[in-house]
Amino acid sequence: MSKKLKLFILISVILNVIQIGVIAGYSYQHFGIKRVDKIIALLDNSSLPEEKRNSFKEKLRDILPSENKRKDKQKWRDETLAILTAKELDVDAYRTQLENRLVKRSQNKKDRVEIMVEIASQLNQDERKALAKIFRKNR
Repeated sequence: MSKKLKLFILISVILNVIQIGVIAGYSYQHFGIKRVDKIIALLDNSSLPEEKRNSFKEKLRDILPSENKRKDKQKWRDETLAILTAKELDVDAYRTQLENRLVKRSQNKKDRVEIMVEIASQLNQDERKALAKIFRKNR
């Protein structure tokens, strides 16, 4: 083999290894441990009484996506697509579908906010600092 071909193969292998590393790093960061899991771990190590910790963890799990929530979302999606693909568009039905979804999403966000406020209000300063670290974008 010529030196140029060997050099080309070596550079190609190095670039592919770097690319695999970048993709693996992004995948871990993007799909790795979720914030809720980190918050639950923080609660496990907090100074809160066990009963309160378990209550908060249960509330956090309630706001997470579940099989029932996925089924509801799929049902909503199917109904919405049926309205859109009908021969004639029922504008009122379509508007109602979208508004109902917006209300559900808004309520879910409000529930999350209330749970996080309740948790934060029960933590001491060091635990709140740890919670803030979890929410920092650049970890």
